[in-house]
This record gives sequence, C-alpha cells and structure tokens, in this order.
Amino acid sequence: MDTGIGALAHQIAEQLGGFTARVHDHGACLHGPAGQELWVQRVWNHRDRVQVHGRYPPGDEIYRLASHEITAAIARGPEAIARDITRRLLPAYRTDLQTARERITQAARDDQHRARTAARLLAAIPDARATGGKRETTIHWYDDAAGSGTIRLHGDGTKATIELHSAPTELASRIAETVAALSRNHPGT
Repeated sequence: MDTGIGALAHQIAEQLGGFTARVHDHGACLHGPAGQELWVQRVWNHRDRVQVHGRYPPGDEIYRLASHEITAAIARGPEAIARDITRRLLPAYRTDLQTARERITQAARDDQHRARTAARLLAAIPDARATGGKRETTIHWYDDAAGSGTIRLHGDGTKATIELHSAPTELASRIAETVAALSRNHPGT
C-alpha cells in the first residue's frame, strides 16, 4: 500500500470539496458527487508524479468514450493538483460520465422492452424457448405442423430477424400477406 499517495489523495479530496478518498493497494479512489470516481496513483516510471484518471461505471455502454486522465508533479502539492483536476480533467470527464449514465439507462430500458416482447412471443408460440445475451434475445421453436424457426429480437425488441425451416406454404403465404399489408400501410419506409 502506498501510504504517501493515500495521504495525498485525502488532501486532494479535501481541496476538491464534495469528494472523499478511499485508499487501495496501488493508489486511492476519490469518490465525488453524482458517482464521480477519480483514481489516483503514482506514475510507474516517474515516482515523483501522480496520475489521476476518471473512471466510468462498468459496462459495454462506455465503449468509445474518451479516457480522461492527467498527471501532475507530487511536489506541487494537493492544492495545485486539485486545481489541475478541476480545470483539466473534470469538465470533459463529467460530460462523458453523463453520456455513459444515459447509455446505461437506455440499455436497461431496451432490455426491459425486449424482455416484454419476448414474453409475448413465448406466450403465442407453443413450446417455444428463449435464449439471450446482451442486446439480443432469441426465441426458438419446433413443431411438426408449423416447422421450426428462430426469432432474434435486437436492441429494444422493436426489430427482429426471423428464420423459418420446413414451414408449410400456408404459413409462408400468411407471412407474405402480412408483409404486403405493412408495405401498403407504410410505403417507402
């Protein structure tokens, strides 16, 4: 445990206001308002410098968001480091942290909507089963009279990919009629 970084982190947190420091084995985490997390650790190849980087909540939703970090000389002291954090790190980090939270919230809504759609399909197709992963749910069925198939619900479940195998022509005709009716009701979409 780097006790020097722990003491520095507590002082930086005090200077930032609204932050608290928790010391870990290889540095410290500054917990701030609205779930902000700033990790503080020594720069491995420059032991006289500290690195501070903003951390996002876990999940795929943070993909392609910028990494926010700064380094500062430890000798400058906690007040100057806190000013650097406030000026150079926090503005862009807070914006991207909000984006990450919005994406996480939207992904949860999408998962709930897709789950409701999957439940309706499972109730409608006898002996069907569902498998799922992130952002996709697949309904599988097999029936001697209706053939077999899969319906893959993507994202929020408003779009699907359908595969049919050994489907009777009556089913294929009904699908074709439904497609034609949708096309007439929504031309050009």
